[in-house]
Amino acid sequence: MRKSFPRTHAALVKEGFGYIAAGTCSDCGAGIFWYRTPLGKRLPVDARRNLPHFWICGARRNKSSPAPRQLDLFEAGGGVKSSGRAPA
Repeated sequence: MRKSFPRTHAALVKEGFGYIAAGTCSDCGAGIFWYRTPLGKRLPVDARRNLPHFWICGARRNKSSPAPRQLDLFEAGGGVKSSGRAPA
């Protein structure tokens, strides 16, 4: 069964994502929250929609490198502790 992306900060932390920091997309200027995935990769999450930013960034779609697949964001049993100040 395909896993859907957690839609809240609490759900992200429960799934093993660790909050890193807030920032701004260098391509489109949107607000993003940075998380560390259960696989240890950095992931920008759109601050308004709480979705991976590369799924919705129009500027990103115009670049040549593909966005990671949804399944690449999870790992069963992974544990990453939240750090830093969590988004509201």
